[in-house]
Amino acid sequence: MVNTSGLATSATKDRFIVKYRIGTTERVSPSVIQSTLDRRASTFPARARHLRRLGAGADIITADRKLNRKEARTFMQNIASDRNVEYVEVDTPMHIDAIPNDSNYSMQWGYTPNAGTYYVTLSAFTNVSGVSPAVSITQ
Repeated sequence: MVNTSGLATSATKDRFIVKYRIGTTERVSPSVIQSTLDRRASTFPARARHLRRLGAGADIITADRKLNRKEARTFMQNIASDRNVEYVEVDTPMHIDAIPNDSNYSMQWGYTPNAGTYYVTLSAFTNVSGVSPAVSITQ
């Protein structure tokens, strides 16, 4: 499956999320992914490189240059033509647009420090000041 919704803007793209099917060698070994990309290089509009594996099991594949909309679509379709690929989509940055306005925010557990418990500093995730906060899980 190819999810082209990330191509809706006119911006050029060079990062793609690719998830390989369970039970495939690519799902087990990132080095196999790079070998597969190298073997199929002639079908891509740019050189492809495996960047890293995501926590959800998908992988980030990068192109060696920014691809326009048409090139990105071709790139994604060529990757998706591999029967071991479950899906391909553009790695689109997501941004927070607002701070939550939940009136029960103070009553929710796990957002503030309590003795001996783990908590998430959620306010860092909702910082819209333009600074990219680091994730903080603390005990």
